[in-house]
Amino acid sequence: MRVAALETSYHKAVAAGNWRQAALDLNGFDDDDIYAKVHALNHEQLVDLDTGARMAMPTSFQRVTLNVHQFDAEADRVGLLGFNYESSLAAGAWDAAIVNLNGFNDTDIIAKLNRLTPEQLRHMKTAAGDTKVGGGRMARLVNGVAGVEVETRADEQVGGSLYEVRGGYTYAITPEAVRISVGMNFSPDSGVSVPADEWFGFIRHTWNHFSAVNQANPSEKLAIDFAPYRGSGHDIQVSSGDGRANAGHYYTGASDLSSVVSHEFGHLIGLEDEYERDVGDYQRVTGEAPTSGSGDLAMATTIATGIHDGLYLSARHWYNLHRTRERQRMEAVNEVLADNHIVANYQSTRTPLTREVAIQYQAKYGHEMSVDFMDRIDTDNDEFNKWREQVLGSFQVTSTSIMGEMTDHTHPVEPRHVRAFALYVQTVLGRGSWHPVQDH
Repeated sequence: MRVAALETSYHKAVAAGNWRQAALDLNGFDDDDIYAKVHALNHEQLVDLDTGARMAMPTSFQRVTLNVHQFDAEADRVGLLGFNYESSLAAGAWDAAIVNLNGFNDTDIIAKLNRLTPEQLRHMKTAAGDTKVGGGRMARLVNGVAGVEVETRADEQVGGSLYEVRGGYTYAITPEAVRISVGMNFSPDSGVSVPADEWFGFIRHTWNHFSAVNQANPSEKLAIDFAPYRGSGHDIQVSSGDGRANAGHYYTGASDLSSVVSHEFGHLIGLEDEYERDVGDYQRVTGEAPTSGSGDLAMATTIATGIHDGLYLSARHWYNLHRTRERQRMEAVNEVLADNHIVANYQSTRTPLTREVAIQYQAKYGHEMSVDFMDRIDTDNDEFNKWREQVLGSFQVTSTSIMGEMTDHTHPVEPRHVRAFALYVQTVLGRGSWHPVQDH
């Protein structure tokens, strides 16, 4: 091949990362040209060139690799390691492949594993378990790249009703990110079209702003990448209109779909609600102290006493049915609120005074107000559930985040919401102290 054509082929192979071809081309130059071209490459390129030379020219790679060794001995060592790994992989010698792969650093291992097929990863996972190479290091890395399924479950009390939160997703480590795949199986009502791509856009726009960063070495970081997709995972009914959504039922006509869909997605990854929560729950979930009250202890205590007395109102007639007695209690509580100019409308009407009333209720009766609301108004239907939440929610605690009432539109997702995904990186790598940082 003429020198000009050889130069063109070599530079094209280097640009494309085709290191076997680059090595073949390089071997066609004279010694001085090989020396000069090797010196023009960086360490990572030299590693790949060294491996490529050994793979492409099993009996004549020395002209290339000796120059690599002369300029960067570590690149030659890792190049040989790469050759042994690639050869073992090609031969299906999985135990040898996993042993050789353990000689690389975490970044290179993750990159190489991400290039394997699911079938190859399955073999490598078995080999990592059989050989126990790296004291469990390789098992962690292979599993982390292949994908780890996670299921979570939590019970929560919101606005005086009990709910179950079930999360489910798969996380996998790539060279650039920890990727969280969440299957959403939409079941639309007759005649309803599901705008899945638009909804997925809402989710990515709201959630994908964090990286897992190693506090011991901040230059090490992986994006926390949420990837919703249509498929098995969470069954979600889709209806028209503007009904009240939950994790398993969306409405195409909701007034603020971007917030609604993004909030419900939070439940799919295992997060609890942060609105209309008792103080203990709120602190547990958010790690934050609730807002303080108005400081008007006398007035707040009077209102708290009136609410308690209304809830424990005796039946006006011995023959009153249970629901009649509940309605009478509701009316009594409503009178107390009206007399004190408190408009009960879920968390939207929470004030320093309602917060103080809740504080004084706890102080006087030894438990949160929700305990008595749920005990004394316990019928489970729309009428009683709505009233209980509407009134009780005005006295409970709510965050400003995406899992609360989302009044903070600039930073609706907080680091606490994605902390678990940074810890997955720490678990897979087995080192460092990884924390979520909003950086994009």
